[in-house]
Amino acid sequence: MILCTSKDKDFENYKERISIRKVFFTIKEIFKDHWDDYQTKYSHIKRRPIINIVIDKFLCL
Repeated sequence: MILCTSKDKDFENYKERISIRKVFFTIKEIFKDHWDDYQTKYSHIKRRPIINIVIDKFLCL
């Protein structure tokens, strides 16, 4: 799990999950929230096709 505090820029997004001023979320949630943005932002960088295949499978589980 990843720890997120009030100093994190995405803290407001996870506010409802606060437990003693800490927010926990999984790696899968991070990918779901940011994978599309990442692909758009770094579309100019060539990646091996298997990377997209693996990430897509991971997100569908």
